[in-house]
Amino acid sequence: MNNSALEKLTNLDSPIVVDGGHWQFGHTYFVMTNEGVMTLDTTSYEPVFGPFTVTEKMLAEANERAENADIAKLVGNGDIRTEEALVILNKGAVDTKYWAYIPHEDAPLNEWVLSLNYKEIEKLLLDDCTEMELSVERWDEMSEEELDEWADKIQME
Repeated sequence: MNNSALEKLTNLDSPIVVDGGHWQFGHTYFVMTNEGVMTLDTTSYEPVFGPFTVTEKMLAEANERAENADIAKLVGNGDIRTEEALVILNKGAVDTKYWAYIPHEDAPLNEWVLSLNYKEIEKLLLDDCTEMELSVERWDEMSEEELDEWADKIQME
């Protein structure tokens, strides 16, 4: 057994989220802890939205359309983009890279969390994964090849 990979994985200071990317039916996130890895497959919605930016022109046009209107309806009708609505609702800045966290399927925009810091969004995802009590694939039950692959992901984060 590759003791250096196992040692690295069992000595993580804090959980690490690895974006597994899109697949046929949704998006996959892996949460690595010192016990093992949890897999979160999202099929009905994406909990992480971004990164995105909104230009001054986009925001001005969206604000004009949103004046005296229900922003959620405008987004639902396709009159303004979700990212524009988030920046309006949160009084965000233009030409700034944002991330958003969607706490559950069909969450209204006012429940989304907008942040400049991906780590803040990642923390919300970690907290939700912990509450979901996902099963853990334990490091000590993996093959040497699997351990090496997971250990390599730590260096990429």
